[in-house]
Amino acid sequence: MIIQLKRDRTMGLRFKKGDSVEIIGNIPFPLLEKTKPLLGKITTIDGAYILVRPKYQRWEAEFYPGEIKHFIK
Repeated sequence: MIIQLKRDRTMGLRFKKGDSVEIIGNIPFPLLEKTKPLLGKITTIDGAYILVRPKYQRWEAEFYPGEIKHFIK
């Protein structure tokens, strides 16, 4: 018996508010000399834009879904 699982388009990689993420593309200027990995938390999702507050920073940066990835501890 073969069971076929239904996959959604994003393969289960949807971002949610509060997720821990790693910044992998379009790194903001103040973070260029920081040690890697650059981590942050998602604060808001506005359509295609995802606002992330980098760890130990007081400001937020805008990213597209392809510029960040989930960080698993």
